[in-house]
Amino acid sequence: MINPQISSDPDHAAAALPFVPRFEVDLDPDLRPDVDLGVAMRAVVTQPFVLRMNGMRMMMYLASMMLARDPALAAACREGLDRATKGLEVITTLYTDIDSVGELHPLSRDCLLQVAAACPSLGSVFARHRENVATCRDRHARGEDAQSEFERAANYANGPMTDEIIKLHDESGAIVQKARNLIEEEARRAQTRAMEARDRISEAAKTVQIISLNARVEAARAGEAGRTFGVIAQEIRELSRETEEAGLEIGEAVDWIIDRIFSRPTKR
Repeated sequence: MINPQISSDPDHAAAALPFVPRFEVDLDPDLRPDVDLGVAMRAVVTQPFVLRMNGMRMMMYLASMMLARDPALAAACREGLDRATKGLEVITTLYTDIDSVGELHPLSRDCLLQVAAACPSLGSVFARHRENVATCRDRHARGEDAQSEFERAANYANGPMTDEIIKLHDESGAIVQKARNLIEEEARRAQTRAMEARDRISEAAKTVQIISLNARVEAARAGEAGRTFGVIAQEIRELSRETEEAGLEIGEAVDWIIDRIFSRPTKR
């Protein structure tokens, strides 16, 4: 039988709990500056799902805590509720106070700011949800009937909060898609310019090579007097070859960049 006395020592308390909530609540690492572009885009779209999940976790742990008869189970539910509340607050901060979360991927930051501007009531909606849950929890902790407070919290979670998350999801998807379209358009323009530059380099290299060949012919006709001119012609020909190779490398590099932008694999 589980010992109902929960120690103040964290390790002992965790061992005494029937389960330990371990879901992630910290800032999504896929929003950080060092991630791939595609990963950063997906992370922005993912945040509304995680936000809703933590909101629903709060209700689940609140209900379980109120129904629990075993002190250890109730303690585990309180820990889960605290963890879910923290997770909700972390993600809400991305939209209400982004400067406080540290450095983010530039694209993620820009998209999140646009989403926040499109959803100005987000902060107040989730503050209200936290307040509803806290009121119900406090009333239950005092040994009072909290059924009406729970119903109010549940109705708000399934109504205004869910509506706000749906709006948040739609705006996130639209803004990320717009950003992706702009990036793809700029990438294609850059590719076109680079290819044009490569073609000009190749044409110039071919012209220089023809001049070099003509110069070598003239140097041969001049005999000993044209030897120095022949050496110069050889150097010009070598420069032509290197220039043409550089043009090909530019094209290959641009192709590689475009492939990375459009089909970059994730790190996971």
